[in-house]
Amino acid sequence: METVTAIATLGKSSAGAPVTEGGTKGTFRFNVNFAETFPSIPVVLATPLQGTNYPPNIADTFAITVITVSTKGFAVNVNRVDALNQGWDQDLRLQYMASV
Repeated sequence: METVTAIATLGKSSAGAPVTEGGTKGTFRFNVNFAETFPSIPVVLATPLQGTNYPPNIADTFAITVITVSTKGFAVNVNRVDALNQGWDQDLRLQYMASV
């Protein structure tokens, strides 16, 4: 079994691509590349981490969905759920584990 655990910086909502399918608002797509290619498509678990450019006591809350996975990386949709249809200004990070 090969497992990688890492933290990727996604950044502000403006760094992502707006997702507009089905009238969706406030959701942004981000791509994450693995440092090395996996031999087969891994299972990816991901959770948001607050950005380092804000104090630790802010109430920003995010939902993240892994939408595609390949041997080279994955994509996630991110939505800020405490302020629907809004973006964010913090340098949001993503902690993930990928395993085959």
